[in-house]
Amino acid sequence: MEILWLIGIIVVLMFCGVVAFGAPFLPTLSKRVEDAVELLDLKPGQTLLELGSGDGRLLKAVAKKGVYAIGYELNPILVVYTYLSTWRYRKYVTVKCRSYWHIKWPQSDAMYVFLLNPYMSKLHKKVVQYLDYSDAISLQSAKPPARNSLFGNFRRFLSDTQDRVRYVRLLPFLKKNNKNHTKQDGLYAQRKFASSSKSKYKVVSFAFEITEKKPVKTKNGMFLYKY
Repeated sequence: MEILWLIGIIVVLMFCGVVAFGAPFLPTLSKRVEDAVELLDLKPGQTLLELGSGDGRLLKAVAKKGVYAIGYELNPILVVYTYLSTWRYRKYVTVKCRSYWHIKWPQSDAMYVFLLNPYMSKLHKKVVQYLDYSDAISLQSAKPPARNSLFGNFRRFLSDTQDRVRYVRLLPFLKKNNKNHTKQDGLYAQRKFASSSKSKYKVVSFAFEITEKKPVKTKNGMFLYKY
């Protein structure tokens, strides 16, 4: 009997303890899942990052559309459940049992969160830092083409002025992650990254708003933000 009580206490702590990190587990209704998928509007091959993935309903829903999904969940019971329920879509779904506040988020195209109101400002700051870091990674991964023509040199000279402003803003990230980078490499990579990023990073939150940023769209208690 004592063992059953102990197991019960552990299970309760698993489900309630996560409140200290963001929000309790609340199953997402099928209709709300559909709303989230619509607001995120991700295309096959893109990646969704979900902070607090619960039982994996949203991960599974986007995986059905060919979207890669990465979920972070502190409750090991829910992690195991998600792993089993999304087994058919294991090519697209990844779920990890860890706190999303203390890690470097992987590259993604959009994010879905359900957090309590006190954590929304913290989320906003984390998203801004995450996107700056992603920009820096893109900067250090690209190399400029050879200057093999007078016209090419002139065109590159004109674009460098605009890129220089963005490069200076990201310089701390470049120095931290790649000590051997060159300024011209960074300028070209930033220009290449900017031209390829036609759409802004999307964040969808449920129930609570990010007070520092105005949502571009709302639907049934969900808020869409673009960074």
